[in-house]
Amino acid sequence: MTADSPSNQDPSANGESVTARDLMETVRSGTRAQRKAVAEQASISPGLAEALVETGDAEVIATLLSNHSAEISERLLLKCLDLLPDSEQVHRAMVGRARVPVTVAQRLVTLASGRLSDEVIARHALPPAPAGEHAELGRKRPQWWSHHMAGYFR
Repeated sequence: MTADSPSNQDPSANGESVTARDLMETVRSGTRAQRKAVAEQASISPGLAEALVETGDAEVIATLLSNHSAEISERLLLKCLDLLPDSEQVHRAMVGRARVPVTVAQRLVTLASGRLSDEVIARHALPPAPAGEHAELGRKRPQWWSHHMAGYFR
C-alpha cells in the first residue's frame, strides 16, 4: 500500500466528510500520528477530547492541549494532570493555553518545574500570595498529593 492509496488519504481531501464516528475510531485504533492529527482538528467535541485524553499518550494529550480551538473542560484538564503528573510536555502545553481555570493553574503550579510554575503564575493571573503558597505545596508535593487525592479515586 502506498502513501497515496485511498485508505491512507485524508477523506476530506477527496470531498468526503469525516464523521465523529470516524474520528473516534481513529482515536481507538489508529497510530499515534493519526491520533495527533485528530487532536489538531478545528472542532473537537467533549467526547472526542475525553477519548484523546484516555489514550494516556503524552504526545497526543499535549497536541490536544496545544489546540487552542479545542474546548476542554476543567475536569478534563485536571484528568490530564492526574494521568501524567510528571510530563513536562503536558505541563508546557497546558501553560500555553489562553485560559485555564484557577483550580487547574493552582494544581499545575504544584506539579510543574520552577520555571514553568513561574510562567503559570504570570500567564494565568494567580495572585502573588496564593502562588507562593502553591510553590510551597509543590515542595511538599508527596504530602499534598496523598492528603488531597486520597479520596479522589474512590
